[in-house]
Amino acid sequence: MLEPSGTWIHAEALHVAPIDMTGAGDSFNAGFLYTTLHGVSAEECLRFGSACGAMATLRIGGVKGAPTTDVVRQFMAGQQR
Repeated sequence: MLEPSGTWIHAEALHVAPIDMTGAGDSFNAGFLYTTLHGVSAEECLRFGSACGAMATLRIGGVKGAPTTDVVRQFMAGQQR
């Protein structure tokens, strides 16, 4: 992702066993926008959006069971090495 300052930021890939990729991009966008609107750093927005997108692949269908912020944070904590 390119920040307005011209600096590129990256997020590590999250390791999941996807079931259905429907809605993963929309889920990434939702998570990224949610954190952006809450004044979170660009790096954290990217990580949170990535987690939302990854979690969306773990169930069938693009809309069912969207996770809460706490559930996303728990998922992110479990992904850290």
